[in-house]
Amino acid sequence: MTYLIVLDPQSVTSRCYASKGPDGTWFGQPCLVCTSMDASHPLYLAVQREIPHMGNTLKQRLHIPHEAVAFVIEAGGDQGRQQGFRSIAA
Repeated sequence: MTYLIVLDPQSVTSRCYASKGPDGTWFGQPCLVCTSMDASHPLYLAVQREIPHMGNTLKQRLHIPHEAVAFVIEAGGDQGRQQGFRSIAA
C-alpha cells in the first residue's frame, strides 16, 4: 500500500519539507510518499517512508501533526510513483 500525504501549504511542516525537497508535489503542494500510515494518535499521523540511498533502502518514520496534513491519497497495489493522474517526481 502506498500513501500520498499532501501537506497543508500554510503549515510549518509543509514549509520545512518544501525547503528541503519533498518527495514531490501534487498540484503544486508538497507531499510525501509513504509506505505505511497510522492515524490512531489524536495529535499526530505516524507514517513511514522508504528512501533509496546508495543501493539500499532507508526507512524513515515520521510523526506529522494532523493540522499539517491537507489530505491523504491511498493507492492499493504496486503502482510505483504513479498516483492518480500525475507521476510524483523523485
